[in-house]
Amino acid sequence: MNGMNSLELVIAVDMDGTMLFAENRFHPMDVEFLKQELPLTVVFATGRSLTGMRLPLLINGLIAENQPVPYPLVLHNGALVYLPGERVHRHFAFEPSVAAVLIERMLAFPHPLAVVAQGEGREWLIRTSPYGGPRAIIYGYRPLPWQPGEPVPVFSKLLCISDQPPVLEELAQILRDLPIEGNSSLGDLYEMTPKGVTKATGLSALLPALGLQDVPLITVGDGENDFTMLDMADLACAPANAHPPLKAHAQFIFDRNERGIFQPVLEAALERLPLAESVQGRLRAVMVTSG
Repeated sequence: MNGMNSLELVIAVDMDGTMLFAENRFHPMDVEFLKQELPLTVVFATGRSLTGMRLPLLINGLIAENQPVPYPLVLHNGALVYLPGERVHRHFAFEPSVAAVLIERMLAFPHPLAVVAQGEGREWLIRTSPYGGPRAIIYGYRPLPWQPGEPVPVFSKLLCISDQPPVLEELAQILRDLPIEGNSSLGDLYEMTPKGVTKATGLSALLPALGLQDVPLITVGDGENDFTMLDMADLACAPANAHPPLKAHAQFIFDRNERGIFQPVLEAALERLPLAESVQGRLRAVMVTSG
């Protein structure tokens, strides 16, 4: 981003494969970091739904069951944007005609597949499979049942789950003629949003609403759906386990296992970004406390 000032700092972090470890756990140092009063804005940018995003925050003790998420969120790979407190800011839903064709092709696909349509505040299970149904629960989805013949729901992301990568590759080929953004993720997911809707789109909608469009931006991600937000960053970061082509886009690569996300990434920011001395001092203070 251009026109940086040093009064604020934003870090946008992916979830699965980046922030999250097994069983929806954060690194303990990241949990301690997030529990502090922070001199920066943390944005979670993920393909997950709101229920899927709330799950790790609950598990890691960062919110209570009846507490709205206090962080700004870029969900559905950029198609659903929340301000702090779970206030919807933008929802980039599929055009009804495209949504109908997608559902039709999902139902006609000849291989086992679980499909979840993600809308604003709810999800629908379009079809399930022995592998994909349980995996959807692990990712935090609690989809409503949907039956052919019912009205096509309004949704902004379609999630397809299979433990057979060739099946997902075949699915992607079948959908090539449609106006969608498609990304493979974690080896068993294929995710779709409307054409032109990415994590960068979501961040570009969110940051002006927060008054943060002209401040330094750090982005951290590991998969295909993170390319666009790494490209828009002042400091683009990837964990060592990231998709190899994505690491070529990153300016800073780090091992998340030892100290989590925030400690190594903010150390790099202190070295590489033109932050005011007051901001540097506050960052160092919270890093020492959480370390």
